[in-house]
Amino acid sequence: MRNQPNFAVPTIEVNQIIGFINSGRFAHAEIAARSLADRDPTSGFAWKMLGIAQSQQNKNPLDAMRAAVALLPQDAQVRYQLGCVYYGLGRLDEAAASHWQAVQLNPKYANALSALGRVLTDQGRFADAVESYRRALMANPNDAQAHLPLAILLRTYNRLDDAERLCRRAIQLAPQFAQAYAFLGDLVADRGQFSAAEGFYRDALAIQPGLAEAWIGLGRYRSALENGTDWLTNAQRVTNTPMPLHRAVDIRLMIGQYFDATGDYEQAFANFSEANELSKKYGLKFDRERATLQVDRIMHTYGKAWLANNAGGDESERPIFIVGMPRSGTGFTEHILAAHSQVYGVGENSFWLAAAATYEETAAKGAIPPDFKIKMSGEYLALLQRNSTDAARITNSLPNNYLVLGVIHAALPKARIIHLQRNPLDTCLSIYRHNFLSTYPYAGDLADIAHQYDQYLRLMDHWRAVLPAGVMMELSYESLVQDHESCTHKILEFVGLPWDSSCLNFHENNRPVLTASNWQFRQTVHTMSIDRWRNYDQFLDPLRRLLDTMTPR
Repeated sequence: MRNQPNFAVPTIEVNQIIGFINSGRFAHAEIAARSLADRDPTSGFAWKMLGIAQSQQNKNPLDAMRAAVALLPQDAQVRYQLGCVYYGLGRLDEAAASHWQAVQLNPKYANALSALGRVLTDQGRFADAVESYRRALMANPNDAQAHLPLAILLRTYNRLDDAERLCRRAIQLAPQFAQAYAFLGDLVADRGQFSAAEGFYRDALAIQPGLAEAWIGLGRYRSALENGTDWLTNAQRVTNTPMPLHRAVDIRLMIGQYFDATGDYEQAFANFSEANELSKKYGLKFDRERATLQVDRIMHTYGKAWLANNAGGDESERPIFIVGMPRSGTGFTEHILAAHSQVYGVGENSFWLAAAATYEETAAKGAIPPDFKIKMSGEYLALLQRNSTDAARITNSLPNNYLVLGVIHAALPKARIIHLQRNPLDTCLSIYRHNFLSTYPYAGDLADIAHQYDQYLRLMDHWRAVLPAGVMMELSYESLVQDHESCTHKILEFVGLPWDSSCLNFHENNRPVLTASNWQFRQTVHTMSIDRWRNYDQFLDPLRRLLDTMTPR
């Protein structure tokens, strides 16, 4: 440990403080470091040790770490530690900047690279996060801890085999790595192997009984409910232990789901609310005015004239886009379609959000290459080909693709779009019940969700007016559930495929499912999700006006 003080401190005092830190005697280290800082406030060593000691006791070390950074500007470890403090406070931009500065000072600093990857993931900068995690792993290939974050992120790209390989390698390197066992449980659950998943969660708990990830997994896949109050008691106990913010949010949401399943809706909503208040500490703020202006800009830019002037994209019929608000049934519809022998489901792929942003950036510079649409469509079709070489149709179920339907249609005019609509209160409540804040900044507040829902409605009205007839199918989630076979016939006819009875047995499909509805997709059709909002009627005043926006079923 390179911890040289700025002034002549007796070596015995330096070694004593470092000894306290290394032996876990953090209260003693704090007292000694504070004494040293009081005697010489210019000692970067003293402030650094004080910050480390405070952080290990769950105290706020921000002032100490800031002082240490000012006095030790070339110390990468101090920058890294300050980044961790900012992350714990939910100040993601400052955390990213501090970790990046640590990496600039020491390009092979594996801990700082991993921490930077974690922040970038929470910011939705997934490609940058993958690169940061890869660099961390290259810097320390035998560190089990460096394998897991990359595995977790690769899972979001549907690269389950690569994620599992990294996870098993982590366990090989560190057989007592409880978090790796818990994540392995998540990976096999993605494939519908819930009994195996429970086994891995139990393995994790045998090593670390208070591991939040394992208790969350047991709750998510219903094994918890078989154990009744034992699960609840353990989960509530876990909430009183220190853990990363996102885990604290997840465990609170899972406790809420438990109470929902047992019919105690007041306790359920109390836990959902507490989880969402915690999630706001991420520092991601929803700007209602900005959301409104975004839709204004899209509607102004992508009108009938723009679509007419930008005709001529690739006429492939392979792509299908399933869009709507999150939790409206987009993933469920994809799972039904993916049971068809000629359909492959990619899942939630954000290619077109990035492509549209690139297009708009290029347009703002006043120079759009004439083959821009062909380039975008070619890259996307190549992506689909890498996923499946023989499927006649390939679905993309990212709900937010509703924002970029103009660009999608220009590039792929024969692609079919399925727009899922669900009771707005059920949709918005379901968003509130899940940890979506790092993806959808409006998700932690009912009034913010209602505002975003208004903007979604405005934009979908626009697309109905400007897209050619026959391009988009409107589908009610409630109708799909209540009249499943008839709706499935209509969907297949719309996308140009013959009838396949496997679509009625979608729950037997073994394709990986990475959404929050993982468990539900493995069940037969049921109507329990319809009008669920009525159980929470007394809490939903910010949403109630949305009932007037419902379209007839």
